[in-house]
Amino acid sequence: MDFQIVVFFILANALNLCRINSMGYILDALDSSSPCPIYLTISPISQNVENSHMEVNWGPKCPNPAEWIGLYPEDPSVSYSAPLFTIDLDNKTTGHVKTHVKLGDIQLPYGWDRNDAADSPPDHIKSACLPFYIASFNGKKIQTLDCLKIQPNWMKSMPEIQNVPLKDLFIPGTHCSGCYDRRTKASRSILLKKFGFVQNFDIWTQLVFGVRYLDISVGHKDPKNETNSPSNLWIVNENLYVAPLLPLLEEIRLFVKLSKEVVIMNFIEFPIGFYNNPERHLVLLRTLAAEFGDIIFTRPWDSTASSGDLTLEMMDRTGKNLLILYNDKSVIEDSQLIWPIWRKFTTVNLQSSELHDYIREIFSRKNEYTPKNEPWVIYGIQGVDASYSPGLHLPASRERANAINKVFTDLISNAWAANANVVAFDFFMSCNLIELAIGINFQKHFNNTNYLILDIDE
Repeated sequence: MDFQIVVFFILANALNLCRINSMGYILDALDSSSPCPIYLTISPISQNVENSHMEVNWGPKCPNPAEWIGLYPEDPSVSYSAPLFTIDLDNKTTGHVKTHVKLGDIQLPYGWDRNDAADSPPDHIKSACLPFYIASFNGKKIQTLDCLKIQPNWMKSMPEIQNVPLKDLFIPGTHCSGCYDRRTKASRSILLKKFGFVQNFDIWTQLVFGVRYLDISVGHKDPKNETNSPSNLWIVNENLYVAPLLPLLEEIRLFVKLSKEVVIMNFIEFPIGFYNNPERHLVLLRTLAAEFGDIIFTRPWDSTASSGDLTLEMMDRTGKNLLILYNDKSVIEDSQLIWPIWRKFTTVNLQSSELHDYIREIFSRKNEYTPKNEPWVIYGIQGVDASYSPGLHLPASRERANAINKVFTDLISNAWAANANVVAFDFFMSCNLIELAIGINFQKHFNNTNYLILDIDE
């Protein structure tokens, strides 16, 4: 007798319902029989990236937390290395614990270290572990295993998302992507260290870890200088000059050429030296054309075209994997190199206590002003004014990121995450943004495959 069994996959629209990691585990966090999701992050509270502390995280809201978690220098499922750090969970369903273990001077594997990549093409891999592994246990039995990882080719490694419009992908990003300490003489500025630098890692490492949306504000180094040279174009933040723009562009070009991944650059603001100086926009456009001319996906002379409707497959087919957004309509009208910016939302003026209601309004899409069928970006950042309390010191950018990032990702690690488009953070490795985005994008494929038919003969 033939029975046709139709097995419906009722998949949750959230990573905490179906959490995927590169170790090959699929975890249903709402199923009490499934292990609790765990992951590693890097604390933003440090003088430099090498001295950054590793953080152990689990949840959020696990109904079945493990007994304890260990942090290891090697994969504990195949080695006998002693743990570097352990913690008893005591039935806590959510946790973020800073350890004494420091990141140190890491070497990116499989040829993805910046110096190695410049000499020879790196291997194309979806992910690779750095020497930091995390495992949860009941007694001596491993429940869940993960690692701190690079993900240089995660987009191209996911065939199920190649024909999904960009506006329907969850794209991990960074705010003020070029705002990191280059350890030059100019970087010694106390203001830069406290407020100007908002990333731990350089642009190359951000991209290798999995960031695909880069946010850049550009200023003119000397507004009184009439020489419109590309060398006068600088990355700026909080009205502070951070670093020259040209080296950043070179890093982005190298990554896109080697990885073939789609990268989105958003030139979001021009706060210093561009007002009433349209010729400086022309200098910037010429610089972008010279550096990226052969890899930019250009805009057709059609005002109705939307970059959010592009797909990875469309861009990859042309070999033009760089998309440039530009926040000046008058400049866009005269150039096919650039596209209008995506709709922007931000938590910059919110206190931590106001995050939940704001995120619920935006991600639930219940209000008329929330994004619907359009590309959009939300910046999960907190400004100085919103974080200041009378009588206390002004929180530095690292402290503000530490206060908001995990709260933000915990809040959207439910049904809301499926509605995300671009989410951008300061100090992005202090939360599980990359894993969250990859897991949700993986689900988009399964959500399009609603059922599986199995024919069983009896």
